Amino acid sequence: MSSVVIASNEQDAGVGPRLVERHAELAGGLSVRIDAVIRAAEAGDAADLAGLAEYVRLIGAHLDSAESSTIAVASTLPDVAPVAATMTENLAAARTSIAELTAATSAVRAAAAGGNLLSTFSTHVSLADEYLMPALASAPTVSLADVVGSAPELLGEGADQAANEAAGTEPDGHVCACGVVDGPELPELDARSIPHAIRHSTIFGALDAVKPGDGMILVAPHDPLPLLDQLEARAPGQFAIDYIERGPEAWRLQFVRIHD
Repeated sequence: MSSVVIASNEQDAGVGPRLVERHAELAGGLSVRIDAVIRAAEAGDAADLAGLAEYVRLIGAHLDSAESSTIAVASTLPDVAPVAATMTENLAAARTSIAELTAATSAVRAAAAGGNLLSTFSTHVSLADEYLMPALASAPTVSLADVVGSAPELLGEGADQAANEAAGTEPDGHVCACGVVDGPELPELDARSIPHAIRHSTIFGALDAVKPGDGMILVAPHDPLPLLDQLEARAPGQFAIDYIERGPEAWRLQFVRIHD
């Protein structure tokens, strides 16, 4: 996946990378929530269907905003109009999955709909990041900064926190003094297959989904010391972190949210 955006002005050059990061955050948050539902169901524990449903509504708002802003403008540019048309068709499939997931009353149905949504959202992200954003940013007749500025839901400022609060903050497990979670098996995010350019944003999106008392397992291709430094600056003192495995092929870390 390319994350290089050749912009026609400095403002547009700054917006493109922010959208790429936002896409990665949303994908990471969705992935870890789906994994949590699957693992809870396999363990015979109650799955957080309400939390997953609330998060996919957030993704739905993002997609609606994209359709009325970036996709709508792109449809007027001959070179990228076919891509915009494909993205519009893809949105219909995403909305079907969102409707199925929000109506799901079992973890199995929620996981199936969530998997479909993750697939269609990944397609949306790929087309937006690789084709739509570069085309809009480089078009002399379009201001990407103005287009995105007219649709604040695209960057989700404050939206993640609202979604997490609406889903509740009761933990699914108990954290003992040693920092180990006693409860359902933790969801896992394997970052080794995530492109380097969006890896940290994807991980942060997944960590944003973790409620106090809950956690997740990160599988990294190297010792993620730079990530840990960024996390401490981003969320100081909010996570207890323990190494489960230290290479040489993979590093596995447990993250447990202590408090907001």
